[in-house]
Amino acid sequence: MKWTRDWLRDLQLLIGASMVVFAGIIVFRLVSVFAGGAVCAGIVGAPVDVAVTGLRPGAQAADTAAVCVESPSVSQVMLMLLHDGPALVAAGIAAALLYRIVRDARRHDPFTATTVRRLRQLAWFLLVAGVVVTSAANTSSGLLLHTMVERGTAPNQAMWTWLFVAVGVGAVAEIVNRGVALRAELDTVI
Repeated sequence: MKWTRDWLRDLQLLIGASMVVFAGIIVFRLVSVFAGGAVCAGIVGAPVDVAVTGLRPGAQAADTAAVCVESPSVSQVMLMLLHDGPALVAAGIAAALLYRIVRDARRHDPFTATTVRRLRQLAWFLLVAGVVVTSAANTSSGLLLHTMVERGTAPNQAMWTWLFVAVGVGAVAEIVNRGVALRAELDTVI
């Protein structure tokens, strides 16, 4: 008997492992911050006062720096959590939704209206989460930076990655939807 690899099982294991990693990162961030860890914010356009040694010819130090507070206030901790937390939580939720899709595709027929609906829901979730996560990160990083310096601009995050993944998942949903339609058409012929 020829052995065939169960790629959906492997994918399901990988997604499950990523969910554990996301949970671990969230716990680590919470413990490190509440245990008295430093809170840092990036600043764009900072004068480089520190000499960087070992640069290769043609390379130069950037004008972006990190500003850290060793004993952060409660508001600084909350702003840092608002900066980091939503992305981790959204990624964990997206992984859980994808896990359910892969699990059901493995147990049953993957070309069903339910799979299409869940893939579309995941695509919309990723799109909305991208907007929320990016807005929260950009707003909180600016506010956090202004608790540490009088002037300066925090680097902004772009939501291109979230948008690209959402469109990709939406495209897969439409491909599966086409497979569902072709199967239904084939069933009427036979």
